[in-house]
Amino acid sequence: MTYMIKIDRSNKVLISSLCALIIGVLILCAFLIFELYNSPSSSEYFAVLNLSFITVILVLALIFFFLFAGIIFDLSIPFSCRLRSIYLKLLFPVLISCGKIFKVSQERLEQALIEINNKLVVLKGKKVPPEKLLLLVPHCLQRSECNVKLSRNLDNCIRCGSCVLNKLIDSDMSKKIRVAMARGGTEARNIIAEEKPEAVVAVACERDLISGIIDSYPISVYGIVNDRPFGYCKDTCIEVKSIEEGIGVFLN
Repeated sequence: MTYMIKIDRSNKVLISSLCALIIGVLILCAFLIFELYNSPSSSEYFAVLNLSFITVILVLALIFFFLFAGIIFDLSIPFSCRLRSIYLKLLFPVLISCGKIFKVSQERLEQALIEINNKLVVLKGKKVPPEKLLLLVPHCLQRSECNVKLSRNLDNCIRCGSCVLNKLIDSDMSKKIRVAMARGGTEARNIIAEEKPEAVVAVACERDLISGIIDSYPISVYGIVNDRPFGYCKDTCIEVKSIEEGIGVFLN
């Protein structure tokens, strides 16, 4: 089965606009440095240094353009596999910083970046055996009134059906892979470090997903944002179908 990640239209406009702005700023910086490079007062040492800066800036602008073109035209992002580390470690933080400067909703921007990450993961086409795939879910999926203390592997769940965990445990897909519950971003990272999966399907809020996706590189992480009808960290829920689709990205 081929999985296609469609980026939400409003998210597409947001990210492509920020990319276009950053590309413009980078080109302007390259032009100003080039003018300095041509200055009669510029020494040979500074001329070489300026030329190096121009090259780096133009390469960054080209990488942002690849992302811009892939998003705006719904195309495969060029060199997405080779440049994934740059997208996650450099471009994502730059886009988040730009969003803060222009007062863009951080939650909305993080949603867009999660969609882009998922597109990069699908384009990579990585397939792993079930025992090497980890499904990571947050503790807030458990009903807040439940008195059962769940362990990482959900063995203590009494299957009462009052929260989504019962459906998740019953899912045919989840029975094939490792499942763990985390009580926050730090514990989630510790679980990944201990389990050493080759790929992860993670359910969490936008903030935890973005930080986890970046920190877990080079492991491929497919992110799914949970629904929060009662606010953050309380009685959240998720469609089991979304989790099964995420699992299907990595399994043959």
